Amino acid sequence: MISWSFIRNEVALIQWDYKEFLDSKVDTLKDCGDLGSELTKANHDELKDMFAFNYTGPIVELGIVKAIQKAKCNFAIIQIPGSTIAREFTIRAMNYMEKNPNCAVLGQVTHKVDSEGDRWWGIMPYTMVVNLQHFQKAGRLFFGNRRDRPEPGQLFPEVINNDGKLSSSGTDKTIDSERLFYGWYWVSKFLQVGQEVHSFDDRINPFRQYVYYENENDLNKHHWLVENMTEYVEEGEAPDEYE
Repeated sequence: MISWSFIRNEVALIQWDYKEFLDSKVDTLKDCGDLGSELTKANHDELKDMFAFNYTGPIVELGIVKAIQKAKCNFAIIQIPGSTIAREFTIRAMNYMEKNPNCAVLGQVTHKVDSEGDRWWGIMPYTMVVNLQHFQKAGRLFFGNRRDRPEPGQLFPEVINNDGKLSSSGTDKTIDSERLFYGWYWVSKFLQVGQEVHSFDDRINPFRQYVYYENENDLNKHHWLVENMTEYVEEGEAPDEYE
């Protein structure tokens, strides 16, 4: 069972201040990137003293490298603007990582298909838990963006999806995709070196929130979380509707 002393010594909290993720969407509200950053900062201010290291910045790979080099962290919890987590999320996520040592990334895994076709596998970056030892062994990887395209002849692992747990069959092949998706490079490289990428399960998922900033209810949710952040972090509960 993971303790808070383990988290204070082993786990980094990283606010990847990736405002473009929200600002680039066509259906989001004005200034949503700044609003999301404000919300996640409020969450970090409540949580940061519980962790071995904390970082806020626009380059997630830099935050990871600093967590490894400065604090010798073995795990990192990463959030983008609009994301919040409760204390219970951290305990449950770290227990999961301890029980699944081959898991390199725990997050919201997706096989994205949209108007531009099959984008292969990726990770929605709202909240992610990363095993930093696996990250170092795989070569300190960049995350991967939805604007990326496969190189001619580029090989990708043949993915086995076992109820949200991705692994490689051991075979690499080219893919029929014009564009890729967020996190594709992490998925590809971790699987190619024999690690796995897992989706949050029902024991962890309820203890995180994400605000999409698409409508009035989202704004109300933002304000409720900011105003009640201490309560939310401690209890891990938020209402279904916001007035």
